[in-house]
Parts: sequence; C-alpha cells; structure tokens
Amino acid sequence: GGPGDHSSALVVLMPCVAVGAWYAHRARWPLPMVAAVWSLAGLLLVSAYTTLSRTLWLAFAVQFAVLGALLLLRSPLALRSARGKLVAAGISVAVVVGCSAVLVNVQGERELVGAQSVEGDYRLRLWPEIIRYVGERPLTGHGFGRGVVRERLQQTFSGLDSNLWHAHNLFLEALLQTGVPGF
Repeated sequence: GGPGDHSSALVVLMPCVAVGAWYAHRARWPLPMVAAVWSLAGLLLVSAYTTLSRTLWLAFAVQFAVLGALLLLRSPLALRSARGKLVAAGISVAVVVGCSAVLVNVQGERELVGAQSVEGDYRLRLWPEIIRYVGERPLTGHGFGRGVVRERLQQTFSGLDSNLWHAHNLFLEALLQTGVPGF
C-alpha cells in the first residue's frame, strides 16, 4: 500500500493503545508493562509525524476528545467538583493545542519538501466541483472506484494539476461514488 495505509493504521491503533494505557493504569499492571504501553504510544506518535499527514492529527484530536469524554462519563463524580472540571478542561485544551501545533509544524515540513501552502492548495478549487458532481446524482452516486469522474476532472483541471483526478477527500469520495445513502 501507499502512505495513506500507514496513516489509516495509526488512526486505528492509537485509540487502542490509549485505552490499553488507561487499562494498564487501572489494573495496576507492573511498571515494565505500563512503560511498554506508553512507549508504544510514543512510537505511534513519532511514526504519525513521519507520515507528514495533516489530517492524521485532526483525527487524533477527535479520537482523544471522544476517549476523554467517554472516560469522564464513567466517572461523573469527577465532573461535579471544580477541580475535576478544571482538569478535564485543561486536558481538552492541551490535546487541541498539541495537535494543532503538530499540524502547523507538519505543514511547514511539507512546504520544505515542495508541497504547496494551504492557501495555494488546488484541492480547494477541486472540492466545489466534486460537490457539484455529487449534486448530479445525490441518490445513486457515480459508481464504485476512485476516479469514476477522472476524465471530467482531468478535462476541467488539466492546466492546473494532473493529480486532480479524484476527490482527494475521503468523505467527498464516498459521496461521489455512492451518493448520500451510501455515505
């Protein structure tokens, strides 16, 4: 597979490791086992950074927010105290700030190796066209397979970028292929 496969695996593994770390702490595992789980989490974060994927960090922020909310729901007493609310808010802010900082840094790294700036990203011109195509067949979509409107996109964006032959967005691609019911 390609680089996206690596990012997808990280998005699946990270919450599993986070839950494992929580369980290791809760079950009072021996220190070497707890350290191994935390080391794995650190390794996944380093690996995630090396992908230079921006969306991966957004996914991590959402995942950690959901996991945090679920953990807080398990312990409603913690939220009743002012200290518990302050700790929960602090952790939430730290996760968002941390993921945002890494995302900005990743974008800087991408630009150093020749990627376009966010403002110059051609996908921002592509996505309205994809939405228009979704509007043509909102109930059935255009069929399965990335690139189902390849010829039309290449014709429209031929002078801009030859890589604009599919949606470049997982959600828009699903809408384009299967329509609203499939999405």
